[in-house]
Amino acid sequence: MYRLTPAFSAYANFSKSFVPNVATEVSAPLAPERGRVFETGLRYDAHGSARSRGIELDVVGRLTQHVSVIGSYAYTNATDRDDGARLVCGRPGDTANSFTLPGYVVADVFAAYDTKFGKIPTHMQLNVKNVFDKTYYPSSNSNLIIAVGEARLVMLNTTFSF
Repeated sequence: MYRLTPAFSAYANFSKSFVPNVATEVSAPLAPERGRVFETGLRYDAHGSARSRGIELDVVGRLTQHVSVIGSYAYTNATDRDDGARLVCGRPGDTANSFTLPGYVVADVFAAYDTKFGKIPTHMQLNVKNVFDKTYYPSSNSNLIIAVGEARLVMLNTTFSF
């Protein structure tokens, strides 16, 4: 990050990832999954005496040979250093910051199964979005135009490879 002025900064970020692939029914080693992320931007800080503390947690793990779990959580507590007042972080309802949207948690799950019908490789996947059917508000344009998040959605997809 490079501070251009006391309130304006430029930033850049680069990261690489490497995940080995493992399978039990292959005759040759599988190539690893590789990823690269480039991020650049400009940041404007309108509040000169803010302090932000928090935690971000990402958990990725395998419960069994066939069941994996991915979860993420973030908490930010921002305050004004001068008077200790809590600052609104990331959920303003409009550009004037005249109201805020409540935070929300949505749980999504999926299960996938690979098999063959005759000699045709088949992939089946069941997705459930918003498992607990919670009402949430992901975004808004004004206090009169507030987007409501999707209700529970269940999808079954099947892919045949020829």
